[in-house]
Amino acid sequence: MNRFEETIRANIAYEKPIGMIIRYNAARVDRRNKRFVFVEGKGDKEFYISTANERLNRQAYYLYSYRSDYIDGSEKIVGKASVLYCHEYVKYSSSLKSTMEKCIFIVDRDHDPDLQYTKYPIASEDKNHICRTKGYSFENYFLMEGNIQKVFKHLGLSNEEYKKFWEAFEKFWNTTVNYFAAKAVITINYNNNAIRPKYAMRYKGSDIFVYDTEKNIDVIHEKKREEFQRMSEYMEKFPSLLNAYKIIRKRIRNKPEIYMRGHDAYDYLKYYLKKEKGILFDDIEKKQLYKTIVLDMDVHIMQLDN
Repeated sequence: MNRFEETIRANIAYEKPIGMIIRYNAARVDRRNKRFVFVEGKGDKEFYISTANERLNRQAYYLYSYRSDYIDGSEKIVGKASVLYCHEYVKYSSSLKSTMEKCIFIVDRDHDPDLQYTKYPIASEDKNHICRTKGYSFENYFLMEGNIQKVFKHLGLSNEEYKKFWEAFEKFWNTTVNYFAAKAVITINYNNNAIRPKYAMRYKGSDIFVYDTEKNIDVIHEKKREEFQRMSEYMEKFPSLLNAYKIIRKRIRNKPEIYMRGHDAYDYLKYYLKKEKGILFDDIEKKQLYKTIVLDMDVHIMQLDN
């Protein structure tokens, strides 16, 4: 058994995202693959491969973690952690690092643009290979200035209809900004491996935000208020968390298209289009129109020092 095989077996025992590494090792011998792009999930791949960015859409081989990579019931390293794990693995592997120059590792910005809250240390030379989204996640690109107008145009909707959407979206984030900012701080604290005790959430976002096309978005205010009150009481015990809350709250209020959690902003866009215009964006995601929209969008991935 060679060293590569021994390492693979050892990591499988620890349930690391080694499936991505195995696929990378197999794909790099195919000369048709000019670039290897490590992303957080399948949705990220479908988005980036549809963009006008030639580094991402031409002869690029995508890698992300599969559910089948792990034993049922095991703790899985997925998302951002899986991408950063693969970066570190390739970087220090004598048998894999020779093709590192062909690799791009893309992670979500979240509320951690400099990757401070990760167990995988990021050195200055790593910034040539690790990139992040401009906003919270790739979904935020749909809401950014210029892009959101293009979405409405491709859907056959007027600029006036776009303005109506933005007014509705503005009301939505103004009534939820406190909750989203507190939730972001709690998430950062959880991922920071801090000594502080972890916060025990009572209501998930899906318990609070119910997207129902038969009526306006149902923000269950009682649950939202209760969860926010509990998060506030938790943050008050730690001055650093309260300070982080104030900063993030200001960011979300001023630029929700950048700092609001991407899934929530994107879900609201899909909800609005379905309710107000009868457009099922979930169906569009499976069709050529989705690729046409994304191809027309302005999508910049950022290096860590930007």
